[in-house]
Amino acid sequence: MRRNLLALALSAVFVAAHGCGDELISLNDPCAKEHCDVSVCGDKCEEFWLDFLNRDSDGDTIPDYLDNCPNVYNPDQKDSNGNGIGDACEEDNGEKWVDTDGDTVPDHLDNCPTIYNPDQKDSNGNGIGDACEEDNGEKWVDTDGDTVPDHLDNCPTVYNPDQKDSNGNGIGDACEEDDGEEWIDTDGDTIPDHLDNCPTVYNPDQADFNNDGRGDACAAGTQDDPFVISVGDCGVTYRDVNDTSKSTSSLIDAYPGFLHLDESGPEFYYIFKVTKTSRIDISLDAEPAGVDVDIHLLSSLSPLTLVARADRVISQVISPGTYWIVADTYVSNGKPMPGKYGLNVTITPNAAGTKDDPILIGCGPVTVPSAFIDQRSTVDATSNIFTTYPGHENLLQNGPEYIYKFTLREKARFHANLRTPEPSGTDIDLHLLADLAPTLIARSDNRIWRTLDPGTYYLVLDTYQNKRGRFILDVQFRPVAVTGAHTFNDYILKAVDHLEANWARRGYGSSAYTHDLPYGTSVVQKGPLAPLTMCVAAVAETILVAMDIYAKETGDTSVWDHLPARSWASQTDTNIKGHIWVKSSINAGGTSDALTVFGMGMTVPFEELVPGSFVNLNRTGGTGHAVVFLSFLDTNCNEYSHYRSDVVGFKYYSSQGTATNGGFDYRYAVFDGKTVNNCPANARRDTTVIRTDRQNYLNTGIMYHPSAWLKTSLASSIPSLTAPIVIPFDEIKFDGVTIDDAWEGGIP
Repeated sequence: MRRNLLALALSAVFVAAHGCGDELISLNDPCAKEHCDVSVCGDKCEEFWLDFLNRDSDGDTIPDYLDNCPNVYNPDQKDSNGNGIGDACEEDNGEKWVDTDGDTVPDHLDNCPTIYNPDQKDSNGNGIGDACEEDNGEKWVDTDGDTVPDHLDNCPTVYNPDQKDSNGNGIGDACEEDDGEEWIDTDGDTIPDHLDNCPTVYNPDQADFNNDGRGDACAAGTQDDPFVISVGDCGVTYRDVNDTSKSTSSLIDAYPGFLHLDESGPEFYYIFKVTKTSRIDISLDAEPAGVDVDIHLLSSLSPLTLVARADRVISQVISPGTYWIVADTYVSNGKPMPGKYGLNVTITPNAAGTKDDPILIGCGPVTVPSAFIDQRSTVDATSNIFTTYPGHENLLQNGPEYIYKFTLREKARFHANLRTPEPSGTDIDLHLLADLAPTLIARSDNRIWRTLDPGTYYLVLDTYQNKRGRFILDVQFRPVAVTGAHTFNDYILKAVDHLEANWARRGYGSSAYTHDLPYGTSVVQKGPLAPLTMCVAAVAETILVAMDIYAKETGDTSVWDHLPARSWASQTDTNIKGHIWVKSSINAGGTSDALTVFGMGMTVPFEELVPGSFVNLNRTGGTGHAVVFLSFLDTNCNEYSHYRSDVVGFKYYSSQGTATNGGFDYRYAVFDGKTVNNCPANARRDTTVIRTDRQNYLNTGIMYHPSAWLKTSLASSIPSLTAPIVIPFDEIKFDGVTIDDAWEGGIP
């Protein structure tokens, strides 16, 4: 069938060819590859065929010439009648098929065309789907709502769509009795306790890595019973939050090559298996004060074989095999430093990052929301097919590049970020492409954000003027909507009300908070000039108060785990408070940029803001301001929660004014050249605000609900590329001799 489809495709009269001008090229044209005369056609032959072979019009990852329905997304290639035409393109008697019940099966092929049943289940094989089956002339009844009719259900009163019957006695496990008693399902995973390999933890998959009868979900994290990281064909993204003070294991005191480091404190073990060469990135969240947990990647426990170790981050290419990760407690001067840690592990099949072997972002179509982190060096890149990009021919990208590929099934917001500053002598740029012709969508030195339609895209990290070097790439995909349960706007507005009622107009100055702010079991200190505060601190304080209100209302204390308290305490380059400042050295444009690169929000256009969003504005006089957005304004000072064509400004909340006449307050921002009348008589105004779509002048965005926060490289505390390199004491050399060797050799 595939060969027939190819033959059908090759018999097409005309095919559009990128790179050959705007004309259509016939397959009988002398520039078709099999008839090609290079002296006449040059590169047009190869470009035409590359485009032809790679074209995927519907973005379902199947090239058009192999696709049984090339213009409609159908990655499953379902062909119910086997005629070579996918159901998604099938016609019935010359008419496009009708799908009354919306289950993707056309009515003329559907065994139950009026009731949604994409599985087409037909338990008795009579050609009538169970969803339409009758029992003794009556429409079947499904008492438990599991889509299996009562007369066919092995447990008709308890929901069990899998119909699992572990002992084969005809009674579903969901109705099975244990010693004459109705079974108990403590963890609610539909598997009775007496059959469940982990009865107290939800694990419907019953995964058991080492086949010892104890489910992976009940692992203790010891050498004999390690936590299991299940790696699929496309790899895995894994996270665990644990506490080494609760570990019962302390077997490894030191690791090969690092015997001088005392790791005799308690540890937790993780195990995983890879079947193909893969990249693994491991990171630890920033630890609480007094805690020091280190990470170790091992290929064997006996003998102890260390692949890599680090205080915080490991990035490694590994061969197929079984590996262990050990989160071990460091002992300082005889004092163990156990405690809470957050472990982040990303394992992906290794790819060359070339046209033929691109680095895949996501396993199949990208999940929204999701995040992707990658660390590499273009020194190691083997691809160099692009030297310039359309519209930017003056920029010489003549160094090697890495090519990434991803597919979107739904419209989504895309954000790609290269960590800055780059290492000295390194210059790598971002290019978002619709194809490898290339058709350029966007280019940037370090950051691209776009709303993308469904389809397949490429992201190329290319070296400018051959200035090769290391990079850290963050990519995020977010829903298009800026309201709803996935946003944090309601809590931001509650925080504004709280601050206005309790801490307003206490004075403007410095970057201090007005008062000590609770942060889980920690405190973010108010600062020496409190209750005076200024705009950057005011916005950060609003976020922290909103997080505290959320934690108290919901009981969800995980809100404090995403970033350490110290990330809100100072304005250093790797802290979120430092990114709320507008700092070109780290490409920080304001609050929305900060929330985005720390995985807590997303940059969106000004027109899409809603109350409780954030703005960093700039004035024509050269000053800037960080604020909480409250409403749009028209010329009569009417307020609107959504953008209109007559908007000339907006209302906000922040800190401004003077030390004696300022602090948290409301203010009206008016775009330069516009006027607003009829506002309250005592209303403060900004009247020279720059209105622009450029985010470095008007930085606008939203904050997400904590359940939608993602771990980016900054949120995972992955150090900056320009951070000092820490060399173990025993590796420091003088004139080629290590300190340890010198000591053992008797040299003072």
